[in-house]
Amino acid sequence: MHQESKFLVFKDTPEDLDLGNFLTLTFYLVDELYQTLQYLVTRSGPTPFFSDSEVICLNLVGQMVFDSEKAWHGYVKKNYKHLFPRLLKRSRYHRKCKDLHRIAEATNY
Repeated sequence: MHQESKFLVFKDTPEDLDLGNFLTLTFYLVDELYQTLQYLVTRSGPTPFFSDSEVICLNLVGQMVFDSEKAWHGYVKKNYKHLFPRLLKRSRYHRKCKDLHRIAEATNY
């Protein structure tokens, strides 16, 4: 019996993806990986309205395409608010990035 692969196969190369599609793909991969690593984050209280996966995705992609976190946040807010409608204010986003650095580092391996 043939078993389906858990890995996605893409026809496009990374160079063929526009940034919006790249953000979507990155979010999907980060969110799948995050499910196995979320035990590293201990948090009490209500579930955040902007997910850890969204923060990690934006942080990873932002480090690839911008030198400045401030410039990246402004760019996302201006151009990709439809993908991240609950985008945090920059200061809160920065704090969450710092809080999630262990998970973000784990996604690099």
